Amino acid sequence: MPTLEGKATLKMPAGTQSGQMLRLRGKGMPRPNGSGRGDEYVRVQVTVPKHPDQRTQELFQEIAERNPENPRSHLVKE
Repeated sequence: MPTLEGKATLKMPAGTQSGQMLRLRGKGMPRPNGSGRGDEYVRVQVTVPKHPDQRTQELFQEIAERNPENPRSHLVKE
């Protein structure tokens, strides 16, 4: 990730979702009183291809089969 002082490595935990915020401790702006630096926050943005090829579609299908949870299940009233 680019920071004010150059590049930094950011480890994304498994299960990180699009829109989630991650923090790089001590990589932000210097504090006004001179006591170190603040944190830099990074918003994760997951993108998928608009026109996936056949192999990519197969991989997406395999991922869906291995991960059957529905992130919108709480929106459905039964």
